[in-house]
Amino acid sequence: MRRYLVSGFLALLLAGVGLPAALPVGAQEAITVELAPVGGSGISGQATVQPMDGQTMVVITLQGLEPNSRHAAHVHGGSCGGSVMYPLTVVVADAEGNGTSTSMVAATPDASWWIQVHRAESPPGPGIACGQVPS
Repeated sequence: MRRYLVSGFLALLLAGVGLPAALPVGAQEAITVELAPVGGSGISGQATVQPMDGQTMVVITLQGLEPNSRHAAHVHGGSCGGSVMYPLTVVVADAEGNGTSTSMVAATPDASWWIQVHRAESPPGPGIACGQVPS
């Protein structure tokens, strides 16, 4: 019986069951930010904020955009209406209205960060989706 328990434990250990996935060197746990519709836009999605070695990768995914549209995105300070702290890469929507953007920011995120996507690329116009980085 003992031999079966040891064999089972080794099989689980080798399979990696229950072990956390390895993060890149210098990376911290990723943070998910829910991006809620602003001003009745109906646009929503998520941003994944991944701190690593004094920089942060921000990956935005949105649904419900106008097909093939482009949208400015920023990290704002203190609220969705706060000043722009960091510009992000433009969110580009595909033919189905699903938009994505990947940016690197030379800073570490905190709860003062609000990620906002705007109605257009330039000029950006009002926000259409926004969310706060949780503390």
